[in-house]
Amino acid sequence: MNADDARAELKIPEVSFDELLEDPHGVYRKYRPLTPVIRVGQNHYVLRGKDVLDLHRDKRLMQFESDMMCHRGYPAEGNMWTIFSQTVLMSNGKLHARRRAPAVDAFSRRVVAKLTTHIGKEARKLAAGLPRGRAFDLVEEFASPLTGRIIAHIVGLDPDNWRQFAEFVYTITTGLTPPFPADRWPEIEDSAGQFLSYIAKAVEDRRSDPQDDFLTAYIDAADEAGEMSPEELLVQLAGIVIAGSDTTRAGIAVTAGQLLEQRARWDAVKADRSLIDPAIAEAMRLEPPVGGSPRMTRAPIEIDGITIPEGVPVDLLAISAMRDPELFDRPEEFDLHRKDHLKYHMVFGGGVHRCLGEQLALAELHESLAALLDLAPQLELAEARSPLQGFTAVRIVPPLMVRQDDLEMSGAESASAQLAREG
Repeated sequence: MNADDARAELKIPEVSFDELLEDPHGVYRKYRPLTPVIRVGQNHYVLRGKDVLDLHRDKRLMQFESDMMCHRGYPAEGNMWTIFSQTVLMSNGKLHARRRAPAVDAFSRRVVAKLTTHIGKEARKLAAGLPRGRAFDLVEEFASPLTGRIIAHIVGLDPDNWRQFAEFVYTITTGLTPPFPADRWPEIEDSAGQFLSYIAKAVEDRRSDPQDDFLTAYIDAADEAGEMSPEELLVQLAGIVIAGSDTTRAGIAVTAGQLLEQRARWDAVKADRSLIDPAIAEAMRLEPPVGGSPRMTRAPIEIDGITIPEGVPVDLLAISAMRDPELFDRPEEFDLHRKDHLKYHMVFGGGVHRCLGEQLALAELHESLAALLDLAPQLELAEARSPLQGFTAVRIVPPLMVRQDDLEMSGAESASAQLAREG
C-alpha cells in the first residue's frame, strides 16, 4: 500500500453524545493525540489547538446559519427560529457586517467604561450581603443576581425584577446546548417569546425617553445605519444579552470555584490583585463557558490526512484546544503565572465572528472577583466543585456551594461593606 492509499483510508472516529456528556475533557484528551477530528452524528469536532486557531479564519468555513440548525434537530418555526434566523451570530458576509455594525458602535470605550463603574458598584453590594455561617450557592446568591441586574440595566429594565427576566435567558441558553432538548422545547419556546416581548418594550421605552446608556446608543446606531428591520433590531439586542449573561455568570463561578479549590490560589490573588485577570484567563482556559464555535464547510477541508466533506457542520472546539499540550505547557494545570496565554483568549471565538461583548464580559468578571476578594475574603468551598456541563457551544453552570464564617468583620472590611451597601 502506498502513502496515498494509506491516507485515503484514514477515517474520522465516531463518538456518541452519551460519551461526551459524561466526560468531555476525557474524550478530547483521549482522541486529540490520535486524530485531529472526531464525529458525533453529522457534526465534526476539531480538537487540536493550532487547527482551531487556523480554521477560525479559514474561508472554506462559514458561520452556522439558521437553516443549518435543522442539522441539530431544531424546528424551522417559532420564537427560537426567529432568533436563529435574524441574529448576527448566524449570518455571514454583508448581512453579518450590517447586523454587527451598530453593536460595534454601542460597545464604545465610553459606554463600556460607564458600565464597568456600574458593574463594580453592583458587585460590591452583592458581595457585602452574602450569607455567613451557612453553606450557600454562589451562583444563586452572587453570579446570577449580578449578571441579571447588569442585563436589566443594559436593556433598560428594572434591576429589582432581574430574576424573572434572567430566567428567560437561562432557559433559552439551555436550548443552545447540544443535543437538541426536545423534551424541554415548549418551555424554551415560551421563554423566547416572553424575552422578545421584554426587549420590544425596552426599545419602545427608550425611543420615547432616550438615556445616556448602552440601549440608546445601540438604537441610535441602528437607526442611523437605516438597514435593519424592527424585528432584526430586537433580535440583535436579544442576542447580545443572551451571549453576555449566562456565559458570564458561568465565568464568575468557574473562576471563583477554581481559585477556592486550592486555597493557595485564592490567597495569592487576594494578596496580589494584578493576578485577577490572569486568574480569569486561566480559569476560562480550563473550563470555558462556551465550549466551541459552530461552522459549516463551504468546501472539503483536509487536516493531517483526514478530509472533512463539504456541506457538513463543524465545531471548532476551544474546550479541547485550550488543553492541547502542543499549544500550552502543562495544559491540565492551573497556573496563575502562565506565560503562554494567547494574545486573544479562545473562549471568545475568533475571526470576524469574535464575541462583540468580550470587553464587557471581562469587566464583569474582573469586578466580580475583586468584590469577592474585598468583601468575602474568607470564602471557602462547602463541597466539591462540579465542572460545567456540556461539550461545545454554551455550557450549563451547576451550583457552586461555598461558605464563610459567621465572624465579625475587621474594621476595614466592615467599612468597605458599609460603603458597598450605600452604593
